[in-house]
Amino acid sequence: MCVTFVYLNDKAIDDPKSYQLIVLNNRDELFDRPTLPPAWKDGILCGRDQADPYGGTWLGMTKNGRLGNILAVLENPSDEIPCAITRGLDLTCKIVYEYLKSEMPPESYVAEQLSKEAQQYNGFNVILFDRLFNEEIERKTYFGFQFSNRYDSPTAVFGSGVYGFGNSALGKPFKKITYGLRLFEEKLKILDDENVNEQELMKQFLDILIDQTSHYPDEQLISQKDQDKENCKLMSQLFYKLPEPLRYGTRFNAKYKLILLNNRDELLNRPTSTARWENGILAGRDEKETIRGTWLCMNSAGRISNLLTITVPIHEMKSSSVTRGVIPVDFVKSNKKPEEFCKLLISTCKCSNVFQNFKNIRFFFNSLEIKLHFRNERDQYEVAGLTYQSEDNIEVTRYPPGIHGFSNSPSCEPFKKVRRGVDKVSSIIEEINTENLSEAEIIERLLQLATDKYQCFPDDQIKRRCGRSNELCKYRAAIFVRYPDGIPYGTRSHTIIIVDRNNRATYYEKSMETKTGKASEATWTEQIFHFDLS
Repeated sequence: MCVTFVYLNDKAIDDPKSYQLIVLNNRDELFDRPTLPPAWKDGILCGRDQADPYGGTWLGMTKNGRLGNILAVLENPSDEIPCAITRGLDLTCKIVYEYLKSEMPPESYVAEQLSKEAQQYNGFNVILFDRLFNEEIERKTYFGFQFSNRYDSPTAVFGSGVYGFGNSALGKPFKKITYGLRLFEEKLKILDDENVNEQELMKQFLDILIDQTSHYPDEQLISQKDQDKENCKLMSQLFYKLPEPLRYGTRFNAKYKLILLNNRDELLNRPTSTARWENGILAGRDEKETIRGTWLCMNSAGRISNLLTITVPIHEMKSSSVTRGVIPVDFVKSNKKPEEFCKLLISTCKCSNVFQNFKNIRFFFNSLEIKLHFRNERDQYEVAGLTYQSEDNIEVTRYPPGIHGFSNSPSCEPFKKVRRGVDKVSSIIEEINTENLSEAEIIERLLQLATDKYQCFPDDQIKRRCGRSNELCKYRAAIFVRYPDGIPYGTRSHTIIIVDRNNRATYYEKSMETKTGKASEATWTEQIFHFDLS
């Protein structure tokens, strides 16, 4: 259920302030389908579908301006070809990719190559663009060519104008396409404003692509696929997300690669320094220990490590355990992949020390979880974690893209407040994607969550792990932990890390300072760091 809107203007060829071609596209797909972000390869700029071993694409262009876009035709499973060739990229046929590699005009490419194998595919609409000689103005201008292998749709060449395409038969658009065209035509009027900039244009066009107006019932949509009424309602929108567990909808090209929110809960009077750069690492430091470890740190290459203690009753804690704060620093300083680093950490936990700060010393850790965030070879963030509860209970986990929550219990046994936090973050992310929030607004929303005092109690997991009275446990059941004065423990800092798709990083910290250990007498300070990842 993808959508594409196109603006062509052959009069712009002589006007450097005008636009010859504008294309808007939403890709609707499984959220978990592996996909590479747009990048240049073989002279083609496109995103790539990694589920296809050859890396197919739905939209791409070349440096000389050739452009291709393919949209699946919505069909019932009974109408699909069981062994159909993939529409993205395949050894036999490479629709958009092959067109962009070739020098053939669109019409020739379809007639001489694609049409011969078109019926071996499941339904598709393909739109191809090239700059061809325009006899009327005797110059090269953009032309589009549309072709479909379903419903005996007519093929056609089109020039200047505004057009919309979707997952229906050509000439029988879904209501959302007709609606989107009206919005597009209205937004295009902004081109008459000489003072408008590209950033404002992008915002206006993005407003179309994230529009969630329902156009149900849509007879054309209903006729093409038998499906649940509620799903059909959602699919009648330009931008939509089907309910769990389907995990399908508009694959929004997220503005941010990583958003991390951390609350540090600790003794309020424990000596701590606020975040600063030190030896290439940005972190707050625990000044009580000579090793000056940390709970969260980051380097300029974008490696991030976060340490969380797994809560256990006091009588189960190891009195001779060594500080764990060195672990995040060691990962960030290393060039090791998470699994490799975790193997070393496991051997450490089993008393065969490998860390530079503890040479020739045998030691044990209390229970902990460590989360390792790193940029992979595709310049995307991945998260790996190690949970250590005992020498015989150590787990290494790689987390898929998505929203995850961690606290002071093993990831497989989350506190209720973690589940509440994940739900809240999901709403914030949806707001970021649909409202185009500024960075300051994002930080504000995340701080509202970080200071959430709602007590998710009773929580048997917290009760079992704390081993305290219900009266004390309920304070731990809030995202923002605050005991009454007299108990000098609770949330004493909030850290937010944001990395955008251009690898611009923001590190925000809000921390408490108190000499008495009383929250009521504390002051809060804020600081923020901006830098480009290396």
